[in-house]
Amino acid sequence: MATRAVVIRRTLLLLFLLLPPTVHGAEVLTWQAAAKRVGEDATVEGTIAAVHCSPLACSLAFEPTFTRFTVTIQAQNFGVFPPAELEARYKGRRVRATGTIESLDGKARMQVSTPEALVVVQEEKRPDVARAAEARDPDAATEAQAEMLDRLDDILDRLEAISQQLAAAEERMASLLAQLDERQRGLAAAPAAPVAGAGARPSAAQALRSLKRGMSVADVERLAGRPARVIDNGNGWATWDYGGGRAITFDNRGRVQSLSGFAAP
Repeated sequence: MATRAVVIRRTLLLLFLLLPPTVHGAEVLTWQAAAKRVGEDATVEGTIAAVHCSPLACSLAFEPTFTRFTVTIQAQNFGVFPPAELEARYKGRRVRATGTIESLDGKARMQVSTPEALVVVQEEKRPDVARAAEARDPDAATEAQAEMLDRLDDILDRLEAISQQLAAAEERMASLLAQLDERQRGLAAAPAAPVAGAGARPSAAQALRSLKRGMSVADVERLAGRPARVIDNGNGWATWDYGGGRAITFDNRGRVQSLSGFAAP
């Protein structure tokens, strides 16, 4: 898998290098990149996914869990940004927020106080004049291309790491299944005998049967091991796929919500 990831990396880098360089006259950051620019004045663009207000402030989040970049409006600015109107005005809209990127409790945010600092934008074609001006700035184009290559390289590093983790998980699962098969063959060949002592450890098959809703990720991993693959269901939910029709779904609190293919306890 690691070799496949290296081939993908080289192919994408080659394709990107063949693309003509482009650069924007005024840099606009994606909301995902804002966390890397804390302390800088910038314009951040993205689609508002959720709005939440309290008596002290309103937060406009670019993803629904409010755990990443948000735009914050303090109570003293509610006259300019009425809380009752924010959801209708901004939710589901693509906006540009301009100001200083801050960090609060490890989360990037930007405070705005004027309508000019938070505007709804529409995708539009760039004027030919702007393109011509950018074409006269090859250094800026090269810098922008280098930054994009760095981001692409970071994404490919993550893909390679995930591929290695999946390969390791598959090896652990194969080992676990081999141990289960060996134990089951041993149990089938051995004569029936009473369990020695009330504190005897349960077999691997019994451990799997003890899986139930509400268990934590750590409990499931202890009883069933790591899955063959992990499926991201969005909003913090995930499904562990053990193969053979066996799967466990966790909610965003890391608790089991459903089991498929496992014997009921």
